[in-house]
Amino acid sequence: TVKLGWKSRVLILITTSMALCYAGQFQQEGNLLKKAYDRTAYWIPYSQQMNYYNTGFVAGFLYNLSAAPMELSTDYSQEKIDELKATYQQLADEINAERTAAFPETNVIYIMNESFADPLELEGLDLQSDPIPFTRGLMETSYSGELLSQGYGGGTANIEFEALTGFSMEPFAANITTPYTQFLSSQDDFPSVVSRLEEAGFRTTAIHPYNTTMYKRLENYETLGFDSFLYEDTMTNTEKLDTNPYISDAAAYAEIKAILKASEEKDFIHLVTMQNHTPYQNKYTVTPSAAETGIGSQTIRNYLQDLQYSDQALADLLAALQEWDEPTVVVFWGDHWPSVFGEDLYALNTIQNMHETPMFVYSNTEEAQKDLGVTSPIYFFPEVLELSGSRVTAFEALLMELQEQVPAFEKTLYVNGDTGEYVSSREDLSDQARSLLADYDLIQYDTTTGNRYAESNGFFRMID
Repeated sequence: TVKLGWKSRVLILITTSMALCYAGQFQQEGNLLKKAYDRTAYWIPYSQQMNYYNTGFVAGFLYNLSAAPMELSTDYSQEKIDELKATYQQLADEINAERTAAFPETNVIYIMNESFADPLELEGLDLQSDPIPFTRGLMETSYSGELLSQGYGGGTANIEFEALTGFSMEPFAANITTPYTQFLSSQDDFPSVVSRLEEAGFRTTAIHPYNTTMYKRLENYETLGFDSFLYEDTMTNTEKLDTNPYISDAAAYAEIKAILKASEEKDFIHLVTMQNHTPYQNKYTVTPSAAETGIGSQTIRNYLQDLQYSDQALADLLAALQEWDEPTVVVFWGDHWPSVFGEDLYALNTIQNMHETPMFVYSNTEEAQKDLGVTSPIYFFPEVLELSGSRVTAFEALLMELQEQVPAFEKTLYVNGDTGEYVSSREDLSDQARSLLADYDLIQYDTTTGNRYAESNGFFRMID
């Protein structure tokens, strides 16, 4: 037996400690161990169960380590966050002077519809029929526009993160690709639309008609503050259409109606649908014909059938809500385009086209039309507040001010508020837009990476 001297043992201890420490930085940008794994590993950001299966226990464990969401700003301090609170609280006070209540007796429903898009917007697709006539007609009489989606063919949870928190993917470090799996699930709590409404007396419910492992939704919904989470094993309505393996939109909407009927409180219901999820081959035994659609591909026609069913189910839901005796606001959007149309068709369209999906805000009591143009999910809740005549927090005032200058933005895609045109970087925006983005970045850094001074000073809370 070889006995090591104390110097060797200390050296081994130091070396192994340094190695473990470095491995603990696995998710940090530029980590060499992560780069080595990236050469062969097939990461599945939405399913940690599949990550462990594909890459083994060690790699799966390392992939689940938290990562710092943003880099430290030289301008960051408690004094600076307090200064921003004063600035945007003053703006909120000016807005609130024209608003009637902290929050009226209004139910709020978010519907993020899987892969819901508008094929009539595509260049190179000679579609002969409209798969979403109800949605198209409704958008002409409501708050409506096009959502700038962060994803294409996937990335559902990132769009959901933006809509529920008001924080964009754009300012995050390059190594942050999925907040749900990289840092949010490790938090005890997080300011969100959910916590904002819960504070206002709402009962909050999340619905996802699938399992709980996708994007760690069970943990993340707890972090965001939902009172309850209904999924495929706990939903009452789980019907499927034809040979589609996923629970239908109609069944998911029936779940919404059941919750509203059983509840005596104001409700916030957030639904992430599954009906239109890939794969699209052999999804239905009967689909729109090639003669009817002008589309030869059976796979694309399966997707068009998905859209038709979604459109019909939405019409039925809103017809029921129109007769509902409680004021209700619905925010509906498609999370991203599916990749079903292939690379050739993708190449015929602009990047912008392939990242824009339909969205609208509907009220069963207010007939109000507003062209939102191209917008981002972070702006959904301020639109709800405007439509319902509700007061805003300092954070929501910041979002409203930012929306004027940058109506939509993601990495390399920014809509210039002055011209309505896309630009590729922040440098192409006005000085005022860049200044507002810098303020926004500081609040996002403080909340995701820093010391959460904004939570302490009431940046996200209503001030009576």
